[in-house]
Amino acid sequence: MSGLKKRGIWCSPGGLTQDAVNNHTGRLKKAGFNLMLPEVKHGDGKIAWQSERFPELARDNLNGFDPAAALVNAKEIHGMEMHAWFIDYYERVAFEEHPEWAQRDAMGRTTGEEQLRGQQFTAEWMCPAQRPGYTDQRLVPLYEDFAQRYAFDAVHHDYIRYPGDLAPDQYCFCDSCLEEIPKWANLYWEKWPKERFHHDTYDREYLEAHWEPTPTALPDNWDRLPRHMKAHFLLEGCFFEGGREDMDYFFYEFRKHWVTQFAKDSAEAVRAARPGMKISQAVFKNPIHAGRFIGQDWTRFSDHVDSCMPMNYRDHFPGDYEIYLKALEEIIIRQRDDWASDYEELLSGMAINFLFYEEEGPLAALARAAKDGDPGAGAAFWPMVIAAVRTHEPALADEIERWIDSTAPSYESSMKDVRWYQSHFNKGEVDSPKAAPESIKTGLASLLKNPPEGFYPASKVERLIDMVADCNIDGLVFFCDGHLDKYKMWDVVEAKFAQH
Repeated sequence: MSGLKKRGIWCSPGGLTQDAVNNHTGRLKKAGFNLMLPEVKHGDGKIAWQSERFPELARDNLNGFDPAAALVNAKEIHGMEMHAWFIDYYERVAFEEHPEWAQRDAMGRTTGEEQLRGQQFTAEWMCPAQRPGYTDQRLVPLYEDFAQRYAFDAVHHDYIRYPGDLAPDQYCFCDSCLEEIPKWANLYWEKWPKERFHHDTYDREYLEAHWEPTPTALPDNWDRLPRHMKAHFLLEGCFFEGGREDMDYFFYEFRKHWVTQFAKDSAEAVRAARPGMKISQAVFKNPIHAGRFIGQDWTRFSDHVDSCMPMNYRDHFPGDYEIYLKALEEIIIRQRDDWASDYEELLSGMAINFLFYEEEGPLAALARAAKDGDPGAGAAFWPMVIAAVRTHEPALADEIERWIDSTAPSYESSMKDVRWYQSHFNKGEVDSPKAAPESIKTGLASLLKNPPEGFYPASKVERLIDMVADCNIDGLVFFCDGHLDKYKMWDVVEAKFAQH
């Protein structure tokens, strides 16, 4: 069985005193971790260090304490490798100060105006391509400032991309991008913006074979088109009038170019500020797909990033847990032998919480059914969690069974009966909902928030560690310390790491 040279974890700094940070670092060291990635630039734009250059960005609760300095001390005490975790283009504070830096969709709206899964999306994504803009005025200077001040082993990119959850083709069409994309792709001649420059002789079979003289590709009325029509052209238009709908190629390449340029600019700033400091990154598992959908073709970053940590999370893969393990092995080998072969090291990023879909999903659905007073829905999900609940909370299990049996078909009934009940319940053809007792609601909520040790199967974590170790890469990184607490996996990880 192969070993794991690096055993990392994305985590919080650990507290607001030196003792708290030392204790947190020591606890991680005891569990077998030798690499910490504490978050120092958060998704709201606030920072966990005392910056002379950006003092207004320090987190409100620091009260003069410097977590980054405390982490440097803890790193030396415990011999821990330390990477400073930055959230790059996912922001809030910068938008409040500079709304012009934000990414815009075809209607001029920002990501903060989006609905995601039925809820308001509160974060703002900043445009990577604007110059001057967020990248050169805020983000690169933050990396430079941190590198100058703190002797971490590395800085770490996260969210080095365009948004993915929010219809990725819809960003960015800010004023700057609409002006710069045609210039960057040379879709017209700046000296002759209205001249079409048609080919002298269309003497080949395919229209697109006549691309070399660089005809003007923008429509004649480009300057008069509103934002949404320009966006439509960049996604659906043709380089040649009447040709293939290929204009989106330039749109996607523009996005990849500027994300890569940021990786380059930040690397130059960091390496100049602290020679020898390394750079790592959290990226999506497949750089070819990520390049298309979020501008993150990380095969292009290897000159600017030393350590590659693809987020091989279960929610990024299809199927059940067994399919996940097999697909994970395939993708890690592809990363190792191909996509990440130019990096100094490759670590597989793993998310603890997503491992437990089969256990946590039905439990959450059962809790929802109890809250809604829908024992029919409860009957559908109860069989999936009965063993774990009965083992750890037998009194709660008895209550749940009494509630379900009081109105709904037995949990032993066929799914057809359950679906009939739910269908007629939703149509108002079944008696009023049978509210679950408060003890059931609070019991299920407690299980979800603070499950007892052993409630979630340790074997999922153990098998995952073994599988990654067998892939012959440099190591793994877990997300995150809070999940070790919630799912009670500290001892499990410690014991398994001891075998590697």
